Amino acid sequence: MTPEKESYLQPGVTRVKAATVFTGSILVVLSQTLSTAGISQIQGAILSRWEHGMEYFAMLVVLASMGLVIMMPIGGKLSDLFGRKVLMWIGSGIFLAGSIVTALAPTLASFLIARALFPFGQAITMVVPYAVLAGVYQGKGRNMAYGALSAVLGVGYFLGGTIAGFLADVNLAWISIAYPGVTLFIGCILINSQITNVRREGKFYIDFPGMFLLAVIVVALMYTTTYGGQAGWTSPIILTAMAVFVIGLIAFISIERKSPEPLLPLFMFKNPIIIGILLISLFSVFYQKPMGAYVPLMLQRVMGVSQGVSGTILAARAITNIAFPTIIAAWTVKNLDTRIWKTLFLCGLAISIAFFMVCNTSQATSLTIYFAAFAFLGLSESCKAAVITPFIQSVVEQKDMGAATSLNSFFGVVGSNLAGCFAGLTYNILVPNPQNIPVLQSGINKLFIVTAITGICIILLALFFVRPAQKKAAERKAQAASQAATA
Repeated sequence: MTPEKESYLQPGVTRVKAATVFTGSILVVLSQTLSTAGISQIQGAILSRWEHGMEYFAMLVVLASMGLVIMMPIGGKLSDLFGRKVLMWIGSGIFLAGSIVTALAPTLASFLIARALFPFGQAITMVVPYAVLAGVYQGKGRNMAYGALSAVLGVGYFLGGTIAGFLADVNLAWISIAYPGVTLFIGCILINSQITNVRREGKFYIDFPGMFLLAVIVVALMYTTTYGGQAGWTSPIILTAMAVFVIGLIAFISIERKSPEPLLPLFMFKNPIIIGILLISLFSVFYQKPMGAYVPLMLQRVMGVSQGVSGTILAARAITNIAFPTIIAAWTVKNLDTRIWKTLFLCGLAISIAFFMVCNTSQATSLTIYFAAFAFLGLSESCKAAVITPFIQSVVEQKDMGAATSLNSFFGVVGSNLAGCFAGLTYNILVPNPQNIPVLQSGINKLFIVTAITGICIILLALFFVRPAQKKAAERKAQAASQAATA
């Protein structure tokens, strides 16, 4: 009889291969959050080294986001065409080289350019761990492996911020920027040592027009939302950017509808329930940018907390993010028809509570309040992980399940980075002079209030969209069961 552990593996996969691929996947996923949380934690201190550096704080957040948004769908499509092994080498190489250049950048311009480029490599490698693990594990083993990756994300945010803060305190900030690239490259070596490159056979179509237009609309949108307040919404350059976005979006949709290999499955937008779920995904990731970029700024510049100590608050989020996903998923799955909306309600409530707790921060605010707030954020992330993907899969046909899941993941990345643009826009408007501490304090507090409102948006969507949709689905299911019994 096959041992229980052996049944978790795909046929023909050895335990050594599985362990090697799993370890490599853990390192790849870990490197993503080590880098993101680490740079966010010390970004203010890095920019302060150069004259007028802090004026580029919001722009840097946007630059780091563009590569992720543009390359997420492009990287996934290219990996299907050319093989994941090839794309893994390319992505990890870009990430490693970019992180080292960023760490050792001698000028502000070189720092900004390098910081903008290496997320392209980061995006290419993001989907690989989930894809290769599906080829190694099956059934319950695959679910356990994905659960481990989810927990690693929470641990990475804590370790990345904490390690970066303490290294910056001893003037070794460059190490905190460079080592995630090394971590990812080691993960790449482990994964690629165990997989073969499988590329599309025969001739295939590469959607170059779609790739170009996607990049154009992302850049135009992010530029508009970030600098519209500064340059003036009626200024020629902002109006031009708006026009480029609108025209580019229309052209992109037209081309993708006719493309034999579209970057995004646009047909999913015909389902109104999918649109509602994607809106929840968008609002549920908004808080991550204020959490990652502006909370450290508040702690360090207003409260006077050291970079190392400020990073420790991520521990609270990591603990709840590790402890609750399995519990919440187990509770929700017992009755999906009635509990999904409740879990999403809790997701929004936790975000609102967290940011209302810290929206009146001053020099006298206790760090304990931030620990408690971040614990709520971990709870929110646990609710999202337990519900969003199962929900979107439950409302589409089996043949569309893969496309729905992929679209949801992409929309989460887009939403997160659009949130970064909006947060940057709000910050630029509310903090015209970041060197003025009272102005900085007031502006970030107002940004926290805006973030709390996004949690309320999730609550409203859960109550007035998800709940009725679930009720109707349950009624249809009961009616179908009754008709089957009568027949």
